[in-house]
Amino acid sequence: MLRARLVDDVTCNRVSDVAGLTRAKIFVDRRGATRVRVKTQKTGTVLTLRLPPVAAEALRNLPTSDSGFFFSRGPSDTQITSACHRARRVITRLGKLAGVKGAAPHRFRDTWAKEALVNGTSLRTIQLVLGHASIRTTEAHYLPFVSEYQDMIDEATDGVAEKLLA
Repeated sequence: MLRARLVDDVTCNRVSDVAGLTRAKIFVDRRGATRVRVKTQKTGTVLTLRLPPVAAEALRNLPTSDSGFFFSRGPSDTQITSACHRARRVITRLGKLAGVKGAAPHRFRDTWAKEALVNGTSLRTIQLVLGHASIRTTEAHYLPFVSEYQDMIDEATDGVAEKLLA
């Protein structure tokens, strides 16, 4: 039973944030942007994330349930865990249909972090969104994708090469 619970914790990690998403966590800010309020499981940090308009529209178009949850039937651990497993199966199946190897919820997280870093987002921002307790965790996984660091490394390497090859 303990092993099953540990597997559930690892498997659901961030998917449970989605499975436990309620309409009460979605709001429109004073600028008119639709946002979702989430409390990260790893650090307990509360974040508000702006939703792309297409995602906000998709959520608005979902059928309403008596429980107020978007993707699970209720607040119990069993119901959320069940929704997590369903989500993983659907994502895996969609990945196979699309020809994407290793399609899993965590892959979306990694892709988001890498793209954000390549586009110049700070490591600190990535740390907050991913819910890492320490910036070192974020660095350990994503430092190679920080374009500023890569530019510094390239500049240093080019400078040394010029002197050695001159």
